[in-house]
Amino acid sequence: MIAKLITHGPSRDVALSRLTAALEATEVAGSTTNLSFLAALTRHEGFASGAVDTGLIARDLDVLLAADQPHDLSWEIAALHALQLVERQDETPDSARSPFAALGPWRLWGQAESAVLLRHGENACEIRVRQSADRAMTVQVQAIEGDGEIQSTDLKQIGPGRFRTAGRVVSAKADCNGKNVTTFIEGRTDRFEILDPLEGGEATASSGDAVHAPMSGLVKLVSAAPGQQVAKGEALLVLEAMKMEHQLTSPRDGVLAEIHATPGSHVSEGDLLLALEPIDE
Repeated sequence: MIAKLITHGPSRDVALSRLTAALEATEVAGSTTNLSFLAALTRHEGFASGAVDTGLIARDLDVLLAADQPHDLSWEIAALHALQLVERQDETPDSARSPFAALGPWRLWGQAESAVLLRHGENACEIRVRQSADRAMTVQVQAIEGDGEIQSTDLKQIGPGRFRTAGRVVSAKADCNGKNVTTFIEGRTDRFEILDPLEGGEATASSGDAVHAPMSGLVKLVSAAPGQQVAKGEALLVLEAMKMEHQLTSPRDGVLAEIHATPGSHVSEGDLLLALEPIDE
């Protein structure tokens, strides 16, 4: 347990309202918490009316756990912080730092545009941010895999942690630490991983005698053949997924007994790609 949060008031409604506000204002990054679930519970109609029993959560579990999905603006706010395009409370205004920075995202031709790759759970998206001279932003979110529609949102920061979008003002903050961004929006806490498109990386989804696909993708290269002797860590296959190439390596010294992948074939997460057998002494 990290902490307890207690509110009080002259009535249950007042105390509950203060509890909801306190939960929505609580920011915890780096650790997994149940903040989003608790905030959803305080907004639950049955809980608010006092109709509480041991079956309340089970009856409306789907509604309460809907908080597991990112807030509508989470991807956008995470991208803005990852790209360092937001004004922070502890930050000196651009105009006070440099006369060139005071120009904002001015460009001679077109709008300034930045992009970042983010992952939340099993979902990964490319987020592109276009800025106009008045610091208004258009943020486009597109899933890396599949042909889903591009989600486009117009945002304008009107102060530290405050944004105007679709005619309303939203309080949205984030903590950016290394390769992770944690967003705090209206009682929701979401954590994103910043992906490096230049990192091919090694995906060693292997266990002992087999190499499995770590994710769905396209087999680009198979650099080994059945009967070939391989060493631990030797590159055997290249898998293209999420617009990146992942190098699959041998989990140990051995001989390739089976190859179940060919260049150009599509594989699903968990599919058996290669099987090894011991080296004959």
